[in-house]
Amino acid sequence: MRYWMLLPALASAVPAWSADINFAGVVVNACILTPSAGTLGPEGDGRTLSSQGLGGAPATLAVIATGGIPSLTFSAPVATTPTGFAGSVTPGISYTSTGGILQALTATTSTKALNGLLDLVTVQGRIASTAGFPSGSYGVRTTVTCQQ
Repeated sequence: MRYWMLLPALASAVPAWSADINFAGVVVNACILTPSAGTLGPEGDGRTLSSQGLGGAPATLAVIATGGIPSLTFSAPVATTPTGFAGSVTPGISYTSTGGILQALTATTSTKALNGLLDLVTVQGRIASTAGFPSGSYGVRTTVTCQQ
């Protein structure tokens, strides 16, 4: 007798067993913002300090989100000037990201949706003054809020 002929009969006689494989997960929306400060330097016109001026450097913002794709809102930039500064200044920011967001120079609040859960934003800061800048410390500040 040829036993290989019995294999199909034996295979069909074996009961089928089954098991479920389940996956579960919990999503907690979170947005971690890690900023690094920039530096302002004078531009050649003597009436502008910016992160693109001589000795200036942009600020960066690393964004790590979980859950939904976040939007970032940058508050209207605020300038700080030395005590006793009598002139008026116009602060501004602009920003780009590795994920493709782009904001031209603005002095108002701006909101941009990211294109993913991870991004690195480069922020440029600027202060303009028609009267120039006497000696002292100057700055630009914006507050970033992440919404999901």
